[in-house]
Formats: sequence, structure tokens, C-alpha cells
Amino acid sequence: MFRTSTVAVAATFAGCGGGSAETTAAAPAPSVPPGPAPTPGPPSGPSGNGLPSLTLHPSQSGTFPYLATAFPLEGAVPSGKTVESPDDPLLSASVLSRWPDGSAAVVVMAGEASVAAGAARTLALRTATRVGTPLTAARVGQLVSDISLSFGGAGNGSISGVAFNTPDRIWWANDRVICCRYRLPVGAAGLEALIDVHAFASNRALVEVVVENGKLDASATSPTAPANASYSGATVSVNGNTIATVSSPSGSKPNSRISGSYSGGHEAFRAWYCSSWIGGDPQLEVTHDTASLQAHPLFFRSIDSSTENLQTKYGQTYDSYVPWSTCRLRTPGMDTGGDDEEIALYTECQSDYLLSGNRYSRRAVLATGLAVLSCDINWRDQGGEIPTQAQVSGKNTSNGRWPSISSEPRWGGSNTHDGSHIPAVGLVPFLCRPSPCFIEIAQKEFAWNHTNYSSMDGGHPYDQVRSRAWRARNYAATIFLTPDADASRKAGYRSALANNIPNNNAFFNLSYNTLGVMWGAEPAASADHSGRARFQTAGWMNHFCIMAWHMVDKAKVLLGADAAAWTAMTDALARYPVRWINEAVGGEWRFCPYTLTIGDAVGATINMGTGNWGEMTRSDMTGSVPATSGPWMNLPENATNWSSANSESSGGNTYASWFWAAFCCSVERNVSGASAAWEKSVTNGGISNFATWRQGFRTAPRFNRWPRNK
Repeated sequence: MFRTSTVAVAATFAGCGGGSAETTAAAPAPSVPPGPAPTPGPPSGPSGNGLPSLTLHPSQSGTFPYLATAFPLEGAVPSGKTVESPDDPLLSASVLSRWPDGSAAVVVMAGEASVAAGAARTLALRTATRVGTPLTAARVGQLVSDISLSFGGAGNGSISGVAFNTPDRIWWANDRVICCRYRLPVGAAGLEALIDVHAFASNRALVEVVVENGKLDASATSPTAPANASYSGATVSVNGNTIATVSSPSGSKPNSRISGSYSGGHEAFRAWYCSSWIGGDPQLEVTHDTASLQAHPLFFRSIDSSTENLQTKYGQTYDSYVPWSTCRLRTPGMDTGGDDEEIALYTECQSDYLLSGNRYSRRAVLATGLAVLSCDINWRDQGGEIPTQAQVSGKNTSNGRWPSISSEPRWGGSNTHDGSHIPAVGLVPFLCRPSPCFIEIAQKEFAWNHTNYSSMDGGHPYDQVRSRAWRARNYAATIFLTPDADASRKAGYRSALANNIPNNNAFFNLSYNTLGVMWGAEPAASADHSGRARFQTAGWMNHFCIMAWHMVDKAKVLLGADAAAWTAMTDALARYPVRWINEAVGGEWRFCPYTLTIGDAVGATINMGTGNWGEMTRSDMTGSVPATSGPWMNLPENATNWSSANSESSGGNTYASWFWAAFCCSVERNVSGASAAWEKSVTNGGISNFATWRQGFRTAPRFNRWPRNK
């Protein structure tokens, strides 16, 4: 718990205590090209049972409760089964959602363990049949006597006594913990507190409070935004103790990596967070083993481990959340050019966690996850829920049927009509710590994508290619996290994702698109990135789509015919990097350009020539074809001679890195020709500097891939 009298307060995270220094061990560098393939780990966890192992990192000695999340592999926890730990007899679990076969997909756990300060303790998990009586909402009232908010002229509110017995909803409940939601209006200005109480069987409770200004009539044809609210020294109190003192912003953002400012007041669609433990903060951080993280289809298997000191990397000022901060989010300018650490399938701090299971990267994941509350995506309908797909259908910012604000920080950056660089923030934070706040952040991300620009019921027919990647990723994360108990909402999310299939397939259905790629805007438009007369597209944007669509497909968030259509669509695009390698006569496949010049614009059609990638790339070049082996090459945009190519010396953040990540997905999918392409480029030493090049992923993990079937 904390006290403060400053304008913005540091919120306490569940299980974000201190601890001893921790550095990720360096992996030995391979000495012979192309370098040895990494040794495959077990399917997941130390026992290979499709479940993770958990590590508790204590900052104090004693017996304490903890919360954790698991994403079991499909089939690991069959219907009718649950999860337990041989190392903690008190651990109990609740299944929030399931795979198509009925096995558990998202599991929330609570346990109680004896720990010694500074001594990490590992807990194995296993499938079991466990019988227990879930706690009821009455447990909240036994631990929490009063929660009150005092916002001066902006409004006040409190909840106490028997009111805790009737929560707005129960998120999950088992015999160790119950998580209840309460809504507390603060004032006429539209402010509302969303309160989630995790009440444990032991005498502790975690109280989380999110204060929003986002109430609107989502069912209206053109909803209007609520008015600004202003307050100074507003307080949040639990059991008579002030846990936060906050004022609405009037200037620059605190604890933010990118500079920027607010226009003033608690603007529409912004929110902030605070939390407190009743009975004392356990100060237990929980992390996952890397084998289980990298085995999960939502994520990816790495080729190299990190050599960075992640404690130092994620110990910056902006890695601590306080109200109104944006931490590592790229705001303002989410959509501006450049290769930022937020741009990828997962952000860099999330990727570092997936590759290391490191508690310091976990802290950055949690802080940045909460920082999304500062952005303009915190909508709430009149019933107190995040707007559903049905409520936002047909409404978007470009047709004036969905409200938005123009000041920073904005989720879309400086151009609100663009989903080109948006990260996915709700999923990995929820994996790191189960909080309803993160489920709803994922749902808010969905609402932003659905209502952004020219959405047609969730599909975006006029998108940039990369936007087609990131929107699909965010939709999938929302579907995966949304509890099955909210069946109608989840079905709406699936419908919105499936609505993107015909928009994407429109490219592959064109008879002249023999190369099987996509370009910006509509299929009939020949978007040109550099203004040349010849038709061009950005190959690397297609690479992003392959990564994202592959994740969506393997996570099985779509069902039935929609799932089959998504698989076929992804395979169609995933053939591109394989063909790029196999159809090369010489070594032109080692060239990773910014744009692909794929033919002449002839009227309304595009002459793609022979439809062969080797022929197409050579036709755009002068000089001799490069050798069949050598380093990756990155050609300046307007150069036309191989001799002007610049060799890539390291992986990480390059066009070659993006090609590599997409290629690994294609190989993992085993599309036609994938094995031959792998032998040509990797096994037989086609990339002569592969062993050195790949080491760049040790400090730039976002495109750090190795196919799970190799």
C-alpha cells in the first residue's frame, strides 16, 4: 500500500516487489556457419505436459498468497479437469476460456506458499480433478469494509457493508480466491470507478481501481463524448486508508518515454489506475518458464537467448506506472515512421519476457499495459461494459459515427486514421498478472480497431498492408482473453475478425496477382511508396501479415468455416517468402528491399510478367545476379545495381530480420516448397554470415524466430 500527496501517484502492482539483481545469462556464440540449431525444449514446462512451471520471486519471508495465469496448450487440461501443483497443495484454478476441443485455454490460479526473501521458488503444475467450494462475494465484505472516492466538485461515491454481497459481476471464483467487479459512479460529469476486488481465503485482498471518463450511449447512431472533468487532490480510500491522491492533468505526461502533453483536465476516454493490498502486500512476483512460453501458438520459438542485463534495460524511470503516464508506449506518434521497439507482433518488453521469463521485463510489461489507460480508448456503455461489436457495427471515426479526441496521447498516434504501428497490450500483461483491467484493455483495443478509420463491421478494406497484420493480432488477443461466459461478446469479436477474410482474399483472388502479395488500400489500387511509375508494394508489410496471421491461425480463435478460410488465406500469403527463395536463379533471394517492384501498371490491371519472383527481381535490377551464397543484402530504395547493395551484419531490426521471421512462420506452416527453401538458405549455408547475423536478436528480440518443426 502507498501514501502520497503528490499530483500523480505510483500505483502498486500485485506481486511487483523488489529483489536481488538478475541478469539473463549469455548463450555461447555459434562458431561455424550457419550455426547450430537451438536444442528444442519440451512441449511446455519442465515435464512436457503442456503446462508451465511458475517461479515465485519473494522480497520478504513468510507465507503469502499469489495470483498467476496459465495458457495451457490445447488438450493439456481436458474438459472436466483443472490444474493443481504438487509443490503447493493450496493452489486452485479457474478456467476462463477453452480451446475448440473443450480443453482449458486461459486459466487463473491462486495459491499460498512459504518463501524466503531473495530465494526463488519454482512450482510445477499438473492436470487434476479437484473438488472445492468456491468462495462467494460475501468473502469480499469480510475483508473490505469501505471503498470511497472523494473528487471534490467533480463528485464523490462510496461502497460499503452488504453492498459487497451483490457485485456487478464475478470474474472468477475458486476455493482460494474470488474476483468481484463493482461500479461506483463518481459524479455527474460521467466519471466512474471500476473496482475489482480479489478476496483470498487467507486474510488478504487486492483492491484494484480504474477511474474512467468514458460513459457514452454506445447504441446511439452517433454517440457523443462525455465532458472533461477537472479535480485536484482527489482521493481513493480503502478501509479508511487513502491509497491514492490524484489530480487531473494540466500539462506534460509523467513517466513517459516519448514527450508530449495533455490539453488539460480528465478528458473523455482516458482513465487511471491504483491498487492496494488489505492485510499487507505479499510482494511475490510470478514468472513462467521459457519453454512453455515459446511452445504456445500465440507466441514464438526463439533462435538465440538475450545477453542483455534486463534489470538495467527495464529499470528506467518510465518503467514505473503512475496515473497519466504512458511508460514505453509510443505516444505521441504511434503511427510515425521508424522501427520503434513497440512495432512488431509483440513489443520489445513483451518479447523479452517471452524469451526469458525475466521478472524485470515482466515489470515493464505490466507498467506499459496499465499506461494504455492514459490513451483515448477507454469507452464504457451506459450499462457499464466495454462496447460490443454489435454496438459499434457501422460506426467509425471517418463516418462521424464514433467520437474521438484530438489531443495526445492518442492510441493511433498523430494520425488517428491509421492502425499501422499499434501494439497489442492486453494479452501479455494478463499472462503476467491476472487482472480484469487487462481483459478490458484488450477489449478496448478491439473497440478502437473496429471504429478506427473506415471499418465495415470490423473489416478494413482500405487498410495499409501492415494494418491488416496488427488489427488481426489485436482481434485475436481479445477473443482469446474474453471469458467464454461472455459468449455473445466473444461471438461478436469472432465475427469482426472473420469479416477481414474477404477483404484480404480479394488480393489473392485477382488473376494477375501471380506473385501472391498484397498492397496498400484496395486490390484495384496500385499503391506506390516511392512515386515511381511501376507498381510497387512493401514486402516487409507482407512479412508482418504472415507473422500475425500465422499466430491467429494457430491460436484457433476462429471456428468452423471461418477457421478453415483463415488457414487457407494465411497459406496463400505464406508461400511468398518460400517462393522468393526457391524461384531465384542465383542469389537474388538474399536481397531484402524496402519496396518490391512487381510490374508495370497497365490500365486497371497489373502486368506481373511471368509471375516468377526470380524473374521479377532481376527485371528490376541491372548488373550480374549475386552469388548463391553470402550475407543478407539490403538495397537502397532507388538503387538498381547489385553492386550498390549493403551487406547486413547483424539481425534485429532490419528488413532481413523481418523477412526471416516471416520465413520461419512459412516453414513452421510447412507450405509447399518450405523444406527446399530451408535447405537452400539455412542448412546448406546460403546465408554465409548466419551464425554472426543471428546474434543481433540477443539485443533486439522482436523478430527472434526459429521454426518449431526444425
